[in-house]
Order: sequence, then structure tokens, then C-alpha cells
Amino acid sequence: MKLNPQKIVCLILCGLVAWMCSSCFGNAKAYETNTLESSEEITESSLETSREGSEETTESVTEEPKSLDYYLSTKYPNTHTPVISVPSAGIAYQTNGNGTCYVSGLGSCTDSVVIISGISPDGDLVTGIGKGAFQNCTAIAKIVLPSTVQTIGSYAFSGCSALVDVHIPGSVVSIGKNAFEFCSNLSTITFPKSLKYLGEYAFSWCETLESVVISDQIETIGIDIFYLCRRLKNVTYSGTKQQWILLSVNSQFACISGYSVICSDGEIRFDKG
Repeated sequence: MKLNPQKIVCLILCGLVAWMCSSCFGNAKAYETNTLESSEEITESSLETSREGSEETTESVTEEPKSLDYYLSTKYPNTHTPVISVPSAGIAYQTNGNGTCYVSGLGSCTDSVVIISGISPDGDLVTGIGKGAFQNCTAIAKIVLPSTVQTIGSYAFSGCSALVDVHIPGSVVSIGKNAFEFCSNLSTITFPKSLKYLGEYAFSWCETLESVVISDQIETIGIDIFYLCRRLKNVTYSGTKQQWILLSVNSQFACISGYSVICSDGEIRFDKG
């Protein structure tokens, strides 16, 4: 069979057109696929960025204000140990005129758990509890002192008959005479290593006091600090027996029931006095 040259040309042209259409369709399909993948990547990246921004915004919004503990630990890093939650309102302070002050009284405070701030309302650093500041405050059950306090004055908590718990921070170096006398519900007391001076009759007539912990860093103990502490059984002292004897040579510990001093190298037993 003899082919017409015109038909041959037509067949060739039709084949070229079909090939070109197929090639264009394939490239278009590949472009569409690549575009879709790129769009998905961009969308995922945008969503991730949006989520991170949302989390940062949430964290920024929910960030709590700096507490008094944060302020004190930053300004006084060598003395402050966080113990303060919400300080009691109405406490009375007396300035020393040099940026420090001391607690002078209960003021208008009616709390049974008294939490003293390390900073007075006037911005002074609270370094002491004044003489007789809480004397005969019979409604106080617990006292929390800030770790800025260095001295507890004479008769500061005398007659606080409902007091069962007192936190003495590691900044206190001196406790005055009769400071806790007649605290008839106080059962235990731990003195910090910072304490150097313990005044006479400091814990006298604390009739439920059963145990006491004293550091070997203490330098002076006044007479009869535990006078008539009827239930006192043990005094734990971190120094040696010889250190205790030398420390207490001029002190009398008149306890109705007698007691023992447990030292690092043994026990000293005291009979009824």
C-alpha cells in the first residue's frame, strides 16, 4: 500500500503535538505538587511560630510579681533565708534613723500567727525586736521573724502564754533577759548558730519546755535561763562537756525535775535544783 506524503506529515505532526501536551501536563503536575508541599511547610512553620509566640505571651502574662523574699535575698544575700509568706499588717515599728528599725509593738495587728516583715512600711530594714514589744500578748500562738533580725530585746515576748512556736532565724546574735519568760505553752526551742548572747531568765517559767538545742558558737549564758522549767529533760549542746562546764560556770539552771546536757562527747546529768 502506497502512503500519501501528506498523510505521513499529518501523522508526524499529531505525534509531536501529543508528546508536547503530555510533557506540559507532567511539568504542571510536578509544579502543583511542589507548590503544595511548600505551602504546607510554610503553614506548619507559621503555626509553630504562632504557638511559640502564644506560649511566650502566656508566660509573660502569668509571671508572678517579685516577692519580699526575692527582694531581701537580692539585697542582703548573706543574711536572708526565705521564711516570709504574707507579713502581718498593723505591726508597729520605730526607726533608728539610719535605714534600719525595730519592732516596737503589736500595733493594730490582731493575728494569732504573727509574721514580721523584713522591711518596714517606711522602707527601713527590720533588725530588732524591741524591749517588751509583744509582752503579755496572750493571743499570739506563733511568731515568724525575718532573717534580717539580729537582736531580740528584754521581755520581748514575756507573758505570751499561748505561744507554741517561734522561729528564731540564723541572723539573731542576742536574746535579752526574760525575753520569753512565762511562755507557758512553748515546748521546744532551737537556737541558731549565730547566737552569741543569751540573757538571764530568758526562758524562765516556761513550764512545758521539754527540749532545747544550743550551738557551741554561743559565748555568754546568763543565770537561770531555764529557771523553773518543770518539764525540761534535755539540753542538746553541739560542743564538748568541758566547753559546757566553762560556759555555764557562772550560770545556774534551777529546774524542778533535773535535766541532762547532751554534749558531743557525752552527757552531763544535773540533779534537781
